[in-house]
Amino acid sequence: MQTHALHVTQLTGFFDGLNRLKAQPKGAVALTTKLQSFFTQITPLLRNLRPTKLTPEINVDQLHLWFNALKAPIDRAKQGAFSFNPWITANVKRDEVRNSAILAWLLNPKGNHGLGKLALKVLTGGVSNSDLTLNIADSRYCTVRTESNPDGSRTNRVDIEIDAELFYLLIEVKIDAPEGVDQLSRYGALCEKRAHGRPWAIIFLTPNKSPPKTAGAHENKITTISWAQLSHWISKELRQHISAQQGESVERQEILAQECVKHFLSYIRNF
Repeated sequence: MQTHALHVTQLTGFFDGLNRLKAQPKGAVALTTKLQSFFTQITPLLRNLRPTKLTPEINVDQLHLWFNALKAPIDRAKQGAFSFNPWITANVKRDEVRNSAILAWLLNPKGNHGLGKLALKVLTGGVSNSDLTLNIADSRYCTVRTESNPDGSRTNRVDIEIDAELFYLLIEVKIDAPEGVDQLSRYGALCEKRAHGRPWAIIFLTPNKSPPKTAGAHENKITTISWAQLSHWISKELRQHISAQQGESVERQEILAQECVKHFLSYIRNF
């Protein structure tokens, strides 16, 4: 303690002297001399400093009681619905067909999720070089299909097909499976025929936003989006949607559907 007090006194004296030197005419020369003297004197003191080790006193009996008190609420939380996720319970895992079906449900403006065109607008808003979003509101019909064969060929089985009055959109879902032979190039040719002059695009949905290898001549019509990116976009809009409902009477079924959507968005974020 005496050594510590000595160090504080020396430092205080040093800085007091430094302030006085600044006001003197030839302070710069004097300051250099004083600094050299100061560091010469303080160096041995710094070498002798030793960190103080604090040994905490642990009351084992109180710690035991504290852990015992935590056991009951932790057990209740495990048995309750706090960590409930319907998609984990349904064993969806990383299955592309199952996740495509859930995503198609969410993107369908007529889906029984109660969100209307919210998710579809968010998705098409991220499509580059396209005016699909502008055409969603004006389209009188919008059909969403999964595991579709638009041209009747089993070779061209697309994960999600969205056929609307004013636009045409295909979504190729990837989680673990690789691209097929000329897959996206074939889908591009298919879109050109099926669109019949409507704006069209292909979304390549992958875990790491990996660019397609089979785009061919249709590269500028393909937008790559990651699952995490899609989750972030829709989650943001969903929060705003729920916030706008504050003070309104919302049916329990709609709240349940919103919770299921939130769980799905959280689930796909880790793909």
